[in-house]
Amino acid sequence: MKNDLDEILVVPDLSTPKKKRRFVEKTCREFASHASQRYDLIGNSYLNGIYGKRRQQAVLNSLERAEREFVSFGLRSVAESFTHHELNPVNNYNEIDFMQDIRVGAALWMLDRLRAAGKLQEAIELLQAADYEIDFEIAAVPPDFHHPCYDNELIEAVVNAIMKRYKTPAIITEENARGVAPTGRYCRLLALIPEEEVKKADATFKAKVWELAERNMKGQGCLDRELMRTAGQLKDAVLGARALFSSTEGKESHAPAAGPLAKSPLDGVNFNNPNTMKKLLWGEPVIDDENWFEQPGPFFDSPTRTLAREGQNVVSRIRKYTNDFDLLIRMDEKEILEETGSREMTDALANFMVEDPFEICFALIHLIDSGDDAPWLMRSGSSLVFFAQQMLPWYIDWNEWTDEQFEAWLDGLEYNCNGWMEKETPPEKIDYYHEKHKGLNLAQVVYRLCRYVPPVGLHPFETEREQMIEDGMEEAKACKLSDMAELMFLHSFQAKLYRRPRHYDYKEEEEAEKAKLEKEQESLTHAIDSLKKEIAKYGQQGEADVTREDVTREYENDESEREEESDIDIDLQKTKTELDAAKKQIKKLREELAATQRDAARRQAEAERELKHFRMEHRELADLRELLFNRQEIPSSEEKTESHIAYPYQTRRRTVVFGGHESFLKVIKPMLPTVRFVDVENAAFNQQIIRHADVVWIQNNCISHTQYWSVVNRCKLAGVQLRYFAFASAEKCAEQLALEDQKER
Repeated sequence: MKNDLDEILVVPDLSTPKKKRRFVEKTCREFASHASQRYDLIGNSYLNGIYGKRRQQAVLNSLERAEREFVSFGLRSVAESFTHHELNPVNNYNEIDFMQDIRVGAALWMLDRLRAAGKLQEAIELLQAADYEIDFEIAAVPPDFHHPCYDNELIEAVVNAIMKRYKTPAIITEENARGVAPTGRYCRLLALIPEEEVKKADATFKAKVWELAERNMKGQGCLDRELMRTAGQLKDAVLGARALFSSTEGKESHAPAAGPLAKSPLDGVNFNNPNTMKKLLWGEPVIDDENWFEQPGPFFDSPTRTLAREGQNVVSRIRKYTNDFDLLIRMDEKEILEETGSREMTDALANFMVEDPFEICFALIHLIDSGDDAPWLMRSGSSLVFFAQQMLPWYIDWNEWTDEQFEAWLDGLEYNCNGWMEKETPPEKIDYYHEKHKGLNLAQVVYRLCRYVPPVGLHPFETEREQMIEDGMEEAKACKLSDMAELMFLHSFQAKLYRRPRHYDYKEEEEAEKAKLEKEQESLTHAIDSLKKEIAKYGQQGEADVTREDVTREYENDESEREEESDIDIDLQKTKTELDAAKKQIKKLREELAATQRDAARRQAEAERELKHFRMEHRELADLRELLFNRQEIPSSEEKTESHIAYPYQTRRRTVVFGGHESFLKVIKPMLPTVRFVDVENAAFNQQIIRHADVVWIQNNCISHTQYWSVVNRCKLAGVQLRYFAFASAEKCAEQLALEDQKER
């Protein structure tokens, strides 16, 4: 018998750079094939083609460091474990950023650094340039999103710059895999950020990636040592049972043993062979019988049955650990210990931290654009980004939400969100108006700090505060959190209760009104000055020349002037009254205009929705007619014609495909790597896939009725365009989809 545990444990020979390269390439192909069989397009698309080559190169460039730093962890093979971990298609950056969390986080980090460097105004001027158009489909913040320092449109403008740094609006693109540098306004924004801040963010990301790789290898080492110990015991148990088996070296089968045990189907198996022991350890059948492990025989009367089961259990735990690593690093120490049952693994995995999740979001994008290997170690990198994403204030785990919860989130907050206005007003937790500090009440202290007036008797989150305390949170912390949330909530809502239409400019109208008032005032002032001059002229006449007739005439003139002044005062008062009435009329007209514009905007939005719905139904009917025509009248329409589409084709719109035979999917997937394909057998698919798509295509020659109607109804409910493939050929369908996508550019 070969005394070689490596053969039993399936440890490859990776002693030379050439062998390592071949192993990395082979592992990447195996993962890609496995992902393709599961219809996992996301995993497959980042293991094939230019993406797969870039990931392989990153792993090969990192193997020397991995073998140097992880050699003491007790792994079966550092190179094998590291390669398997980093090429595993569990997650990727574009899938993590499906709801735009990463790009918004990166935008906020950039804005904070620009503000700290005194470059924010310069950045705003750059983003407000007339030639800069924002695509709000790729740069939208979540509903009811508020930041205390930046307007949503400013955040969206930065997000837009990030997503337009390459032709394809995504976190990771083919240009990244090819080493192409980014272009556009993003680079000009990046140049305004201090270089040392960017380098610090990059260094943090790379350090955290390698920290996660180290933690994973430590946990893997715990399981590998247990597996090697069990394999050694299994080998010793087989050696101890040699008296019950034929010991002829190199034979795969032997004559049955004499006696009552000769009838066992296992008697012809050479358990001394390392390949047989490998099958026992990894749970593979050693004979053509699905119940082979339960067959009686002298071998299974020995301790090897128990040891084989123990080895299979360890292998199962290794596979589970590989899939659950992202979850384990987010657990607290107690939860990890309960999940793994190992103190050593708990010490390896517990207390992982990210200090600044926004920094990680930015560094991911910058390092990918810079051609660094760290983000292409995609399992550790995606684990880090996923960890940071779940720290973001607006992060939501969509898998835990119902459709009703998602619809409520889309609709946004309501002022009376939980019926708090109908509830009895709770007592104030802090008496802002009677408690004093150095002669000032607390409300005055707050106002002098931030010019903010604390509200009185408004507590929309009192129920939630009590629930937090009931759930074990300290009362002081619960009060602080609820007070902060209430102030921010009330401020954001009250700001929206009265707001002029943003698209209407009152400046010109106000200037015209001001000029009119100034002209009227100037005219009145001139009239009064003329009267004063006339009065002064009479006062300068000498007393010697005054006669009775002069006095009488002067008196009459004074009476006439007084009457004129009285008339002027009356006219002035009348003018002021008319002016006040005009102001009121202007205010009323403004309100009516604003209401009319809001109503017109609402009607226009409704009309656009109806028109979009009509066009979608018209397009759907045309697709169905074309499909029927092609299938009944012109069978030869699927003959191959010369296509000018370059494959693989990168779609601009978020596209999802339902239906299609396995052979159809194997051909079309590599042609359309950015399209998401859904398993035809999966009737209970995630409904959010359709909700976040721009267009959904159906290949109706292979799709269940349940899935078909579920897709159709969900598309109509979400207002998503629905299209039908007119052909059975994968090439023709790919061409049809690509041509339609180009029309939308």
